[in-house]
Amino acid sequence: MVTLDRLWPIMSLDLGSWRWISSIPIVLGVALAGWGVLTFRHHHTRVHPGQGHSTTVVTAGPYRFTRNPMYLGMMLILVGGALRLGSLAPWFVLPIFGIAITRLWIRREERWLSEAFGEAYEQYRSRVRRWI
Repeated sequence: MVTLDRLWPIMSLDLGSWRWISSIPIVLGVALAGWGVLTFRHHHTRVHPGQGHSTTVVTAGPYRFTRNPMYLGMMLILVGGALRLGSLAPWFVLPIFGIAITRLWIRREERWLSEAFGEAYEQYRSRVRRWI
């Protein structure tokens, strides 16, 4: 994002004295991702389902609203970064990140969870959206 902003600063979106607003999605993103990790720890299961065996389908905390609060938190951090940088160019990273993380990681995790927990995971998956 920084490289795009520096090398290809399409249209200035400088917030001026309102630049502090960029901190809001960053703080929310860190909090959401952290809440997701803490919820996994509370349920004594692994954050990464491919590293050993996950012990349960976590449906509490932020997992009531999104199946991927940690990735959503990362996306919010990127939104804050794009706002802070102040040009249109960094915003191109957001859809690339979303598509890449979905295709390269989330789908694989969903497959692992479906294999491990079967119907319990499928029911959760049908109730809660992948992102928001």
